[in-house]
Amino acid sequence: MSMIKCIECGEEISTDAKTCPKCGTSKPHKNKGQMIAVAVIAVITFAVAMNYTKTKEPINGEALTKEANGKPAIMTPNEVKIYKSFIQDDLSVYADGGDSMITSLNIIDPLPIQMTINHLQKEYEKNEVSADGKYRKKAVIVKGKVSSIDRSIGDNYLIMFHGGSNEFMHPSASMESDQTEYLSKLNKGDQISLSCNVSGMLMGTVSLNHCIPANVWASDVTDKIVNATGSLVDNGDKRITDLVKFSKLYASKLNPDSKCFSGDNKDECMKEIANIKFTDDEKKSIKAQGAKN
Repeated sequence: MSMIKCIECGEEISTDAKTCPKCGTSKPHKNKGQMIAVAVIAVITFAVAMNYTKTKEPINGEALTKEANGKPAIMTPNEVKIYKSFIQDDLSVYADGGDSMITSLNIIDPLPIQMTINHLQKEYEKNEVSADGKYRKKAVIVKGKVSSIDRSIGDNYLIMFHGGSNEFMHPSASMESDQTEYLSKLNKGDQISLSCNVSGMLMGTVSLNHCIPANVWASDVTDKIVNATGSLVDNGDKRITDLVKFSKLYASKLNPDSKCFSGDNKDECMKEIANIKFTDDEKKSIKAQGAKN
């Protein structure tokens, strides 16, 4: 038999006692056990919360602007905005079918396959088994001409494309549910780029799902890369480190009221950047850096 103190009066009593012989309380130790359990749960909850706080990802490059582990901040907030504009512009070029420096860093997984919807449809028409092996369940960025914007079962919306050898058969793209505003602004005949997954061939036509505009894909991936920048710089990734340096240089050349610093309009920002004037020494330095890469 062990002894504990009554939670009401402090008298030592047996753990088997149903009442305290001194004060008469009928629950001399039960409540204390409940209090201990609550305290343990609170400690565990606090520990989990603290661990989550330590491990959750930084948001939109915020971590790049703060000192960490005795190291100075990597960039100022304005420099981060220039950096983001460079990355998003690079990814937009890729989404449009061009070459990209960022996609070669192996940060993007899976890296979407670039193609036209016409090419994808013809690949499936030629050999469905072969095309499935190459593309089914794969991420793709497709370009194509809109044939129609339709409503499927429930609240699902489809974009039908021109593509393939049969003018009456239209490849389809099932859009994510949050893309109704984008869909409402489309017109027949528009040339668009989408980021999707390939479902395969359905009734003679290619079917795509989980589609979003390619520029939304570029923006989402940009945030992921910005959040990974600190680790990439620490690991000595030269291309990212050089891009950080260029971002600092370009940011120093822009006026404080630059649209690059005041908003998220990448296109307007890139126009301003294109008009920046450099000294001869700066031009030589930029060319030399480009040659190294």
